[in-house]
Amino acid sequence: MKNIILDSWSILAWLEGESQGEKVKDLVHWVDGKRSLDLERRIKNLIGDSKIERIRLFINIINLGEVFCILGRRKGEEEANETISEIKESPIEVIPASNSLVFKATSLKVRYSIAYADAFAIATAIARKGFLLTGNPELKGLKDVPIIWIGERR
Repeated sequence: MKNIILDSWSILAWLEGESQGEKVKDLVHWVDGKRSLDLERRIKNLIGDSKIERIRLFINIINLGEVFCILGRRKGEEEANETISEIKESPIEVIPASNSLVFKATSLKVRYSIAYADAFAIATAIARKGFLLTGNPELKGLKDVPIIWIGERR
């Protein structure tokens, strides 16, 4: 099984229709059972594997909260609420912020110059023994967790 953790950067790229977000959309469709040979090829390319194991998608509640905050400022709270509800109904599993996750994230924040929400995405990837899906340039070169890089915004 391949656990893939989405950060707020990747979710926003998807929601805003950016080219990097197409990779997130592909993953959501794959996990949701919408399969095709073309989609299978794109997924294999993305995850760098010739065979696709079962994939599970996760986002930490802190990162989902960050998505809400950004959408709320850009589009209003009502639209942000609707979008968060849609994400919760998708195959993306929302991970709560347990005590152990909070302290793992804060430990990462102490060691690295990263945003607090980013620390939760990394901590979740570590806890789930998964891959972090991101294009956030601040996380480039991070060694604590394997990253599936979807490219930076232009």
